[in-house]
Parts: sequence; C-alpha cells; structure tokens
Amino acid sequence: MSKFKEYIRRYLLSKHAYKGKTALSSLKGMRTATILLDVCEDDLFLFKEMIYAYFKEQGIATSFYYFDFRKKEKNMAQLSAPADTITRKQLSCYTGRPNMKSMNPLFFQKSDIFISFIREDSYALKYFCSIAPASFKIGALEGEQYCYDLVVAAEDNKQMFACMKDILAKIS
Repeated sequence: MSKFKEYIRRYLLSKHAYKGKTALSSLKGMRTATILLDVCEDDLFLFKEMIYAYFKEQGIATSFYYFDFRKKEKNMAQLSAPADTITRKQLSCYTGRPNMKSMNPLFFQKSDIFISFIREDSYALKYFCSIAPASFKIGALEGEQYCYDLVVAAEDNKQMFACMKDILAKIS
C-alpha cells in the first residue's frame, strides 16, 4: 500500500472515530446491541438466532449488520438485506471505506454494546469498529485500531459467543 493511501486511511480512522468513552460494562441497564456478522459464517441464520435469543432474554434489542466479502458469482444469492450489508464492491479502493449513504442510518445510532464476529483483518473492519457509536465494544481481533474493550480469543464464533456469555455473566 502506498504511503499516501496509508496516510489517508489513518486520517479517516482518527477523524471519524467515535469520540465517546467506551468501557467494560455490565449488561444491567443495557437496552440496545449492534452485532456485526460475516455472511460466510457456518449456519449464519442459526447463529444469528442464538445471539438474538440471548439478548432478548437479557431485554436488549439487537440490530444485525453483515460483511459480505465473498467473490460474487452471477447466480450467488444475497444472504442479507443490502442496506445492512457491507460488500467488497461498496468499498472505495483508495479510502477503503464504503459510501455511507448506502448504509442503514440505524448503524450510526448509539447503542449500548457493539459486537463484531468478523475475523478477517481488513481496513473496512477497523473503520467500522472505530466509528461504531457504542459504550462497550467486543471483538475477536486484537489491535489498537480495533478499539475493543473486550477481545475474546476463541477457535470459532460459536466458541467466542459462549465465552463472551460467560464473561458477561461474571461481570453482571
């Protein structure tokens, strides 16, 4: 990557990053959650239902958004709503971020908790994790640009979810 492109991307991360404070928090008092899923996840809809059921049990409303970075074939089905999906085609080759007008405006509303189940290290993921307006952020990848309050290292997303539930139960 050219130094100029890298400079622009770092500038965009710092300029658009969520400026509110984030911290490790208890589920008590939380009302909204934003979840970022990869459409390549095995049993995506079953996994989504597990997450939805858990947060519903906690009294937390969930919003789901998706990364679809698959190489598209002509006959390939769209697995999620276009407004809730970030695709490789939407990303600017220079800035690495999608056109924000194509995103669901609800993504930019503050939520109590943001959870990313994406394991692909990419600038687009760093950007979305950085701009996500949430007071508590959980993710699977380490790094200062991901700005997570809690990083859960696990073999796959189902194990990550189970471990995350255990941790959240202990801090509640």
